[in-house]
Formats: sequence, C-alpha cells, structure tokens
Amino acid sequence: MSGAVGESVAQTEDLYRLPSWMGENPAVRRSSDINPLFKVPSWLVEHPAIRGKGISVLCTMKEVVFGTQRKRDVPPWVIKIIPPGSPEIEIYEHLLKNDLSSPNHTLPVEIVRDEPPLLIMPGCDQTGDICCFGGTLLREAIDDFYQIVEGIEYLHMHHIAHMDLALDNTTIATRATVKHHKHLEVNKIYIIDFGFSRRFELGPRAQAPVDLGHLNLSVSYGVPRLDPYSWDVLCMGKTLLSFLDVRMTNNSNGKHPWICTRYAQWLVGKERGCLGVCRCRPTARRALQVLAVIRWFVHGWDACASAFGYVVYLCGFRRH
Repeated sequence: MSGAVGESVAQTEDLYRLPSWMGENPAVRRSSDINPLFKVPSWLVEHPAIRGKGISVLCTMKEVVFGTQRKRDVPPWVIKIIPPGSPEIEIYEHLLKNDLSSPNHTLPVEIVRDEPPLLIMPGCDQTGDICCFGGTLLREAIDDFYQIVEGIEYLHMHHIAHMDLALDNTTIATRATVKHHKHLEVNKIYIIDFGFSRRFELGPRAQAPVDLGHLNLSVSYGVPRLDPYSWDVLCMGKTLLSFLDVRMTNNSNGKHPWICTRYAQWLVGKERGCLGVCRCRPTARRALQVLAVIRWFVHGWDACASAFGYVVYLCGFRRH
C-alpha cells in the first residue's frame, strides 16, 4: 500500500472512529460490520462549535444527522452535516434573516461554515409522535394542518419550493423543549430538511415544470417533471393524510374527521401530467384561505358546543 493511499485510509478510519465513551459498550464494539457512515465521527465530537455549547453527540439519527441523548435536564440538540452541493445553507440563510414568528415556520438553526458545514439546531419532537394536547381532536387536527399549510405558503411567497415535504420533515416544539430553547414557541410546528429545496425567480402559477427524478414519490405518479409549487401542495396533502393516520392511531376513537380527509384529498388532487403550469390542485395560498374558513367554523362550533354543555351542566346542578 502506497504512503498516500495508506494515509487516506487512516484518515477515513479516524473520521468514523467511535468515541472512547462508546468503545466501552460491548454492543458497540461488536458493531464493526455496521456501515461506517452510521457511526458518530470523532471529529464531530471534538468540533469546537459542538464542544463550545457543551453538546455531547451520542447517537446517529440518520446518515448525516446526529443527536444528543434525551434527558430531562439536558438541552436536546441535533447536528446535521451538510453534504457538498446541498442548497440547505443558502435556503436557511434566506429564511432566517426574516421575522421568525408565524407565518415563518423555519426552525432557528446555527450555521457553522466549516468543511464540511454544520447545522446546529434545537432537538424538537417529530410531529407525528405527539398526541393531542387538549381540546377536541378535530380542532387539534385543524390547527396543526393550518401550521403546515401556513409554513409552505410562506416558502412559496419567497419563491422557495421545499420539494421533499413529509411528516418526518416537520417537528414540533413541546414545553419540555422550549424549557431549554426559549426562542422557540410552544406547540409550534417547524418545517425542516431543505436538502432538495430550490429557489426560483418565478412564483406559483408562473413557474415552469422542473425535473423530479430524484424524488421517489414522482415514480408513483409517473410524472418526471412537474410544477414545483404544485408538487409541494401534492406532498402537503399526502403529509396531512399521514398525519391523520398517526393521530388516529394514538386516539381511541380511531376515526378520521371527514372534513380533514376531504381537505387533504383536495390538496393531492388528480394528477393529469401538466406540461406547463399545473392546475391539478390549488396553490398553497388558496389552500390556506380555505383552511382559514374551515378553522374559523370548527373553532366557532367547538365554542358553541362547550357553552351549551356548560349551560346544561348548570341547569342540572341547580336541580339538585
């Protein structure tokens, strides 16, 4: 083996060498056959930006995403290594320079411009993992729907198409998370993972179709090229249907609110393979406007039902 090749191999082994505190674990020592990309790189553990925050990177969440161990008194963090050519840094820089309050649903992250670049972000919970926080299931679902649609409409307003929206690419800040990261909003849903996102000169109803060959869902619809904003709306509808499936699994009733299902199906639409600007489904702005009306009606109905129930309770109490 030549000196150059040997040095390269040594650098690669050092890059993915397990930290000493993991080497003591017999289960980890027996994992030498695991793909090295799924080990925590030693350079990441020792990175000044990581150590400066007192972060201990303990586990691999995805191939290039690492997180801290969840403990009550330890701030949750997620660190993502940005691969070459990814638009994620540019997208985050554009979105984070704006007001971070709603309708902006961008997760506040710290960008570390190194080689490779890093994103250091608060460790929030997956949206689908959280059960209802209170109130009726319908109102809860509508409110969460509204946040996701609002976030996508905000991206489109800035001529950004997410291109890979899914339930796994949304997170929610719980009270436990906000306790450590006070700049977050309790129960706010954040849209993450802009690795496939793109910025365009033109906005919705004006942008021409683009290649979707890198996206698995495009195979199911047989459309290698599609209006990127319309694609986001389609994925948004699929995301909302997945959200309903997860929420209903966590609910003893197990039934989907019909209005939520119908709304999500409206977003998915019926793909006709448009060669120009796609009109198979509404724009995100139109979707948000319709949902705002539905939300107003649901909240009003819920308030009336609560008031009626309280009156009935008072009448029954006075009889006794």
